[in-house]
Amino acid sequence: MNRSPATAAKALALLLAASWGAAPPPLRAQEVSWLPPPVEEGAAQQLADRLLALGDPASDTDALLAGARELIRSMRDGIDAWGADGAITKAPAFAELAVPGADRAPLDAMGRWSICNLDLLLRYDDALRAGDGGAALGPALGLSAVTLVVLRLREPFAAAGGQQTEIETHLTSAGFETLLAAIQTSPALRARVRSGCDPLVRELLAAPIAYLRAQGTHEAR
Repeated sequence: MNRSPATAAKALALLLAASWGAAPPPLRAQEVSWLPPPVEEGAAQQLADRLLALGDPASDTDALLAGARELIRSMRDGIDAWGADGAITKAPAFAELAVPGADRAPLDAMGRWSICNLDLLLRYDDALRAGDGGAALGPALGLSAVTLVVLRLREPFAAAGGQQTEIETHLTSAGFETLLAAIQTSPALRARVRSGCDPLVRELLAAPIAYLRAQGTHEAR
């Protein structure tokens, strides 16, 4: 499923907005936690909504949300282990792509992680359209995990004086729209994006997948 460049860029920005909840919490360098409880709950609700779309609409939504909360905590703990420096240094290089750069490392890394989210979003959409919930599970989880990495990067960005509007401007810029359009229409570029992102997404999802296995849930593909 191809989205227009503007729609794709907007969709990636909305992934963050949905996780923040009603409004993004203000960027403060003195914030103790990079994932305050309301933001964590927003991320869990967003994941629960995606998971609900994979199966029976009559599913126990309370149980689904409880499971989504556990999954988000698991992702959060793994990203915490990386630390801010890890979230920056692990961002895919994409040397063969014309990725719009930023003059601050956290913002530059946000853009690179967001390219992973584009591929995950397209894979999730495609699997849903094909009615393949099993194939959609991995991208559904991956979207949450990568979005949390982007949220993790807000803390060092704020410490350097960055503003929320700068994040939105960078991720929805004309340069990003052009790149997203090229990725959507080129199987070769999609393959390159996956080669850079898939190992990192597997690392991020190792603990969540272990949790799902323990709950008897089918494995993500």
